[in-house]
Amino acid sequence: MYVFCVGMYRSCSTWQYNVACRLLERHRDARRLGPLTEEAFQEIDRRGHDTSSWLVLKCHDSNPSFAAALAEGRALALYSFRDLRDVCYSLMHKFGQTFEQVTEPRGLLRGCVAGDAFWTAQTRTLCQQYERLMEQPLAGVREIAAHLGVEPAEGEAESLVDEFSLPANRQRAAHFADRLRQEGHDLSDPANALLWDPDSLLHWNHIRTGEAGSWRRLSDSSQLATLALACGPWLIERGYETDFSWARAGLDYLENVLHNGVPAFQRHVLLSREIRQEQAASLESARRTMEELEARLSSYADLGPDALGVARAAKHFSLRFPRLARWAKRVMGRTA
Repeated sequence: MYVFCVGMYRSCSTWQYNVACRLLERHRDARRLGPLTEEAFQEIDRRGHDTSSWLVLKCHDSNPSFAAALAEGRALALYSFRDLRDVCYSLMHKFGQTFEQVTEPRGLLRGCVAGDAFWTAQTRTLCQQYERLMEQPLAGVREIAAHLGVEPAEGEAESLVDEFSLPANRQRAAHFADRLRQEGHDLSDPANALLWDPDSLLHWNHIRTGEAGSWRRLSDSSQLATLALACGPWLIERGYETDFSWARAGLDYLENVLHNGVPAFQRHVLLSREIRQEQAASLESARRTMEELEARLSSYADLGPDALGVARAAKHFSLRFPRLARWAKRVMGRTA
């Protein structure tokens, strides 16, 4: 049996991996495979293995081969998700990237949105929320054990909570960083940002604060606008927000940008690269209203989740803030 630990970036997926490995090593004589690409998994799967043995591996990206194994009953999966606004700033810390790099159309944040849609649709998958795992790790351990069909011994779940607590993992990461420095690695070099311990899979810079809601003090108005359009609908669907009121400062910023003309509008309202390629057709629809723009973009199914996500965000903004639709109509009309 395979166990896929496929959580969203920066959402306790490594914690899930370590808990699952420890439980299965004790109760099912499991083996850790660590992070695997789809190609590496296909090669292992082709060679075959004793179906009574358990293999635990980790991956973040959408993976059709994993989905097939789940559907065939040959695997179980653990998936974790987190407020994408916090994920954004955690990604910046972890990979040494700028906000713009993380949120660009092909950036890691958009990949998280696409991955979430993929993994939450898979069968035999336990979905756990980061914020709840931080608040109730014991419940999280017990959920994982039940999903894997393991009955922990008395006190075992509690000991796993302690073993993989935030302070314990922070200490592991610090010790790993010290070891890398002693081996001569320059940890200020971005090329070394992805060095990880082969057993725990913790990176030397893996642990930040673990805080939920840090985006509130880290984001400026332009970033709020970006986040609202990149993941606003997802936040509502997941229950993190009920509307776009959290991004009001971003709306004010957008309104100011709209007054400054089309180039700024195109740059800051985050029309994706794909939409810009189709803007000759899109602009005609945008002149009618932002709500009509959504209908137009909905026909571009082949453009993928980026285009549709922007379209959904446009509708939410236009319904809650009618002035935005009027300004967009006026600004876009200047290009006619």
